[in-house]
Amino acid sequence: GGGPGGWQLPLSINTPLPLTSAVSRGMHAMMEAATALPDTRGSDGGALREMTMRCCWNLSVSHPAVEERFVSLGNALLALATATSPTACSSLRVVAINYIMSLTSTPAHVEAMGGLVQVAGVLAMMVDNALSSADAAGRGADLPVLEAATRGVFSRPC
Repeated sequence: GGGPGGWQLPLSINTPLPLTSAVSRGMHAMMEAATALPDTRGSDGGALREMTMRCCWNLSVSHPAVEERFVSLGNALLALATATSPTACSSLRVVAINYIMSLTSTPAHVEAMGGLVQVAGVLAMMVDNALSSADAAGRGADLPVLEAATRGVFSRPC
């Protein structure tokens, strides 16, 4: 097979994926770490928290069963909170916005995030936040966040 290491796991979204209790406990532990670690930028705990959140979001989109479990554990709400957090770095906000947008294809996940009005409000706020530090010519805007949030605002969820 392909992939960076010369192999890859042949996993289809159509393949049933029962989550054992051990896997569920591991997912729960990841979510606990993502929410319990300090989010102080530049600290060891902050770096571990950011890495854990990125792992949760990346794993979540790997298979519908994994996504359902992570959403039930609060992963979608964590993404909303991170996207709007003043302490989150720009790259983490972009990952959170992209994850939020991936969830909007499922109506139940939109509802888990507080509904479409809530999601659209967060995205609009992110556009505003990305532009808040810009001068009249646009210099100083957080362009990666602006791009991700703008794509989100103008996409067609559900």
